[in-house]
Amino acid sequence: VQFVLAVTRDVTRIRAAAEELRRETALLEALVNSSLDGILVVNHQGQKVAQNEQFDRLLKIPPHIVGQHNDKERLEFVTNATKSPQKFLERVEYLYAHPDETGRDELDFKDGTVLDRYSAPVRGKAGQHYGRIWMFRDITERKLTEAKVEALNKELIASSHQSGMAEVATSVLHNVGNVLNSVNVSSTLI
Repeated sequence: VQFVLAVTRDVTRIRAAAEELRRETALLEALVNSSLDGILVVNHQGQKVAQNEQFDRLLKIPPHIVGQHNDKERLEFVTNATKSPQKFLERVEYLYAHPDETGRDELDFKDGTVLDRYSAPVRGKAGQHYGRIWMFRDITERKLTEAKVEALNKELIASSHQSGMAEVATSVLHNVGNVLNSVNVSSTLI
């Protein structure tokens, strides 16, 4: 009887823990899927553990690659879409080879898209390595705005420079006029 009661208590605790785990998993999935950033989590073998739909949208991943767990074809597709494929791939390989490092950089794509990429190791509380998280944010509009601001700034500097030159010329002409006026008054007196 006591054995049955002990087993029943254990089963009840396991069910409660499983329910808590399901609740926490649902919360985590809701957070990941509601993010405006594209998120991909891979294990230490490079296999997809989790990702959100925004990841596929931002990186324009074709449907035949979306469902795959192995990161190889996804990585190849994204690499070929960048303006600097070799640089992109070297950085990915470096971060995979150095699991404790984080990385942040900007990616320029052939279609004009610019993404901010952040990557960090996924570690447990005891320090065990579970893989890597990759996060992508579209900063194309910000980069275009920065370029416009820079162009306007250069234009303003050029206009200021021209305005300054005009002011100097006006000052010189004024001084020359004063000298000529003085010569004119002197010649009239003579």
